[in-house]
Amino acid sequence: MGERVLVTTALAYTNGPLHIGHVRSTYLPADVYTRFLKMRGVDAIHVGGTDNHGVPIALQAELEGKRPEEIVRKYHRRIEEDLRRLDIEFDEFSCTCREFNEEHVRMTHWFFERLYERGYIEEREVEQLYCPECERPLPDRYVEGRCPYCGAEGARGDHCEACGRHLEPTQLEEPRCVICGSEPEVRRTRHLFFKLSEFEEDLREWIEGNEDLPKNVRNYALEWLKEGLRDWDITRDLDWGVPIPLEGYEDKVFYVWFDAPIGYVTFTKQYCEREGCDWREYWFDEGTKIIHFIGKDIIVHHVLFWPAMLMGVGANLPHTVVAGEYLTLEGRKMSTSRGWVVWVRDFVELFPADYLRYYLITMSPLTKDADFSWDEFRDKINNELIANLGNFAYRTLSFIHRFLDGEIPDVEAEGEVVEAIERHHERVTELLERFRFRQALYAVLDLSGFGNEYFQDREPWNLRKEDPEECERVLKGCARIVKALAVMLAPFLPRSADRLWRGLGYEDSVHDRGWEEALRDVRAGPIPRPEPVFPKVTEEELERAKELLPED
Repeated sequence: MGERVLVTTALAYTNGPLHIGHVRSTYLPADVYTRFLKMRGVDAIHVGGTDNHGVPIALQAELEGKRPEEIVRKYHRRIEEDLRRLDIEFDEFSCTCREFNEEHVRMTHWFFERLYERGYIEEREVEQLYCPECERPLPDRYVEGRCPYCGAEGARGDHCEACGRHLEPTQLEEPRCVICGSEPEVRRTRHLFFKLSEFEEDLREWIEGNEDLPKNVRNYALEWLKEGLRDWDITRDLDWGVPIPLEGYEDKVFYVWFDAPIGYVTFTKQYCEREGCDWREYWFDEGTKIIHFIGKDIIVHHVLFWPAMLMGVGANLPHTVVAGEYLTLEGRKMSTSRGWVVWVRDFVELFPADYLRYYLITMSPLTKDADFSWDEFRDKINNELIANLGNFAYRTLSFIHRFLDGEIPDVEAEGEVVEAIERHHERVTELLERFRFRQALYAVLDLSGFGNEYFQDREPWNLRKEDPEECERVLKGCARIVKALAVMLAPFLPRSADRLWRGLGYEDSVHDRGWEEALRDVRAGPIPRPEPVFPKVTEEELERAKELLPED
């Protein structure tokens, strides 16, 4: 793998902290994949950050009597802290906020000006709602009313939560301004449109011909294409967002979904300015693979809107887009407003970060919906991770410490052990290359399962008396398996992998070693006193965790 790889994660929206659904769909798989690439020696970087513009933040700031940048600053810091707590690593983590990142304003203008010069931007007259009481236009979420499709009350000017339909503010029945509650009127204004329809055939050809796009992503995008693409309104009547560098548009800003994905390019440029490379190599050089990790709800933006923008400026298209499906909580849809959610900060105050990483990866394939259950969480940690991998590592190191004077012997491991390590290493590698994270992690556990069977079958507790030399060979083989487990576990459970590694007497970090290190012999020599790598999840801890959720 000699190519350059740029991994991006969907930008977290700064209207609240992170919950476990965000982690499962986007940030965790991207982190696992990037760590894997780096351990293999691939020139890979992971860029991400926060998305800071748009109506929801402007509206939240107004309702709280604050400036939008205050909301952005608060939640950008909180989100960054949450990701750090889960050991999600970035080579560049930034923001799109115009107040804090002028580079992003310049990059957005760079994109716009090239699209405008090439004839892909057009001015049109549109109808919009205007509040005479507040004396201003009302962008989508400043309006609520009754859904014209299902009749549900409280539908927003961009979306009906009851039936899931996309809406325009002028479609709402009995609309009202969310600030003052008065009835708005319809007025006409000028907006800028990106000619998305001109890219329809090129997008279809790219989607249908890209075998690396997962089925859930390809099928979702093709469904949109069946109805034909409409040109895309990329301006809003707001004062919060990236300003538009065009005369006559001083009172408008770019639609947040126009500037947000450009953040990937902005952040790449900022990384390169710090590291002394050229950002154009990542976005215009054919030797780069761009891989987007996102949630299911923004597939259309990343497989239709964003690639069309890239086509328009002549940039690289994504190699693939990996979209995580939805996560429910105890069988119900998560709701931040009702408190039916598990926040990252609350989780890591109760349990190790690696426990959340393990559970979110193993609960379901990324391309299928999953449900977070506290009882299942306990069972998976105690009965899978601890009973299998934790048990094998602790037994191996404890036997070496007790019966071999705390030293890994300088002998050769048996051939069947070496073959098992090679077989599992090849399998894990193949699965990670195909983004099969759940299967890959279980393939790692399959190796520890082999180790448990090998340990049990060879009975080193008897061999130490009957055949001490054979006992050394068996325990050396088991130690070699522990080493391979530490290396292959590193992308998934980074802290636990390091504890395994140091339990073998290594003083450096497993993350400083390469992926092929799993195939090399384990060092001979002294080990520290063994300790369990994974503490059990107790019933008391589980009850405290369940108390985080509101009563029905």
